[in-house]
Amino acid sequence: MKSETFITASSRFHLWWLGVVAVAVFVRVVYAWSLGNQAPTWADEHVHDEIAWKLVQTGCYESSAYRATPFVPGCMAAVYAVFGHDYRAARICQGITGGVLLVLSIVGIGSILFNRTTGLLAGIGVALYPQLIYLSGLFYAEHMFAVLLSMMVFCLVRWQQVQQNAWLVVGGVLLGLSALCRPVALGVAPFVLAYVGWKATGARRRLKVLFFLLAAGAVVLPWTVRNAMVFRHFVLISTGSGLHLWRGNNEVSQGDADDRHLIPFGDLWKERVACLGTVEREKVIKCVEKLQAEVGQLDEVEGDHRFAAEGRRWLIAHPQEFLKQSYRRLITLYSAFSRTLSKNETTNARNRLIAAASFYPVLGFGLIGVVLAWRRTRASWVVHGVIVGLTLVYLPMTACTRFRMPLDSLWILLASASVVEMLRWVGGVFDLGKPSH
Repeated sequence: MKSETFITASSRFHLWWLGVVAVAVFVRVVYAWSLGNQAPTWADEHVHDEIAWKLVQTGCYESSAYRATPFVPGCMAAVYAVFGHDYRAARICQGITGGVLLVLSIVGIGSILFNRTTGLLAGIGVALYPQLIYLSGLFYAEHMFAVLLSMMVFCLVRWQQVQQNAWLVVGGVLLGLSALCRPVALGVAPFVLAYVGWKATGARRRLKVLFFLLAAGAVVLPWTVRNAMVFRHFVLISTGSGLHLWRGNNEVSQGDADDRHLIPFGDLWKERVACLGTVEREKVIKCVEKLQAEVGQLDEVEGDHRFAAEGRRWLIAHPQEFLKQSYRRLITLYSAFSRTLSKNETTNARNRLIAAASFYPVLGFGLIGVVLAWRRTRASWVVHGVIVGLTLVYLPMTACTRFRMPLDSLWILLASASVVEMLRWVGGVFDLGKPSH
């Protein structure tokens, strides 16, 4: 009788998560279909589209060092190679990928770390979360980055449960792919490596850390070699960290989302400089004129290094202001809808209200879930590490809401854990059981 009950419960759970996945795919495909074959809206989308289509036509990845992040253009090129230059097909493929892989990963993480109820609730949240649905229709790196990060966390959680090295190797591969999608993924590497070393059983802890590291390196290294041949410099994945460090750390940076658009003598830069006092304004102009002249004599990679050096010089000279702006960047990162420089139909008041109404409750319950998960199961600390690692990466540079969205599925997971625990505490409605790790 107990065996039959277990089988019935297990089958019911499988039906539930299959249903959640079906809903997630349906919603995303319908949304992608509603967009038709309209051209991309945002600047980054146009760049990814251009690189992808050239890749199909020429077989070569042609981009600047700044745009040398191959994962998203490569995925788009794979779709274009089959369906032609069809934006609708690319969006539908993205929606199916997110609906299946992202939801399954979150359901799996929640079920292992907490219980099946939490996993299913988190899966429903991810399936219907407006920002993730919207993101699935954009050719931004953040959508696939969210999928890859969640899959990596699932592999690590599953590995610590069964201690099979295959899960560890796949997790390392996914970290490497995440870095090729968004190099900021490397910010979570120290936390993930520490987790692997801590949760490894037996006498070969260092060997298991090495397995994970080698798997990630095996994915990234070929692209680094390619970059050395193309750009004649060491470029691990792409450039841009130096430029963004300067944008977030100069005399006119403010710690808001607009900082990422600062360029020497650009319109935004001029607007902010005009607000300075006469003496300070002349000093800033002279400093940036020198910087611009130096960068103008360098190639793209060397120029990025020069921006990095200038950004470091400023933050060392202004430590208190750096801390204040880092705090503002944290607020910007965790705002429901940060300001955008360009305006279109997606930036209207209704969409901002939807973003606020969905994100802030998730964040509030998620913060409670952080405490509950921390106290309840140490295996969940990998989730904390990924959130902290990726958040810290942006604090010294620039931030906006979009940069945080890859973490929203993990916040939904933590929020679900707190909601289920509260309902159990209030009415004994849910039987949580024991974590299965």
